[in-house]
Amino acid sequence: AHTGNPIPGIKVSVRGSDIYTTTNKEGLYYIDQHFNGAVYVRAEDIDGEENGEFFSSDKHVTTLDNHDANFTLQKAN
Repeated sequence: AHTGNPIPGIKVSVRGSDIYTTTNKEGLYYIDQHFNGAVYVRAEDIDGEENGEFFSSDKHVTTLDNHDANFTLQKAN
């Protein structure tokens, strides 16, 4: 069931790079990098214990402007 609740501790990374951050207790994150064109951003549950286990999700993001990439993660169990 979709709850819309924020999920802290989710790893958010730029695919194909070593750039990542984790979501805070409000489920928010910020990646302070500038890219030309577009990138794929991935949200994934890295511990599976604190919040339960979630499937990963990818978003294609155009990076010409500041852009929000909001994710909805599905429970794995």
